[in-house]
Amino acid sequence: RDDLAHRRLAEALHGFTEAERAFAALRNPMELVASYYRGNTLATLGDADAAEKIAVQLEPRIEPGFRSLRAHVLWLRAQIKTDDGRHYDAFVAIRNAREAFEKLGEIDNADRLRTGEAGMLAGCPSTARRGDDRLEGVLVMVRL
Repeated sequence: RDDLAHRRLAEALHGFTEAERAFAALRNPMELVASYYRGNTLATLGDADAAEKIAVQLEPRIEPGFRSLRAHVLWLRAQIKTDDGRHYDAFVAIRNAREAFEKLGEIDNADRLRTGEAGMLAGCPSTARRGDDRLEGVLVMVRL
């Protein structure tokens, strides 16, 4: 994840792919987490089709107890839809992911997604994708 956080995307993609394979060989459910991060990296690299395929494959495999992973996959779907210009679908996906994070008490992620919702409402989808803090004023209005 450090490579992804520091935008060393090729290294991150390689690392997540290797981790996914290793976890799969052990039948370890962390395979799903590695797969999510591989999809997230692909989306960041602009390969929405590959990221979408991963999200579609992941969703039915996520056990009910893996609620945080499910919320992250919802967020990935929102990112893909935003990048594809499907703004209404992205707004709905962002809202669904935010609600999932709120139920988990993951307030930081919920707040970033709330900022994304505000960006969509304000007509700033690129800002919505980043969860840009410049929309704090709009975010306050959405909370009201």
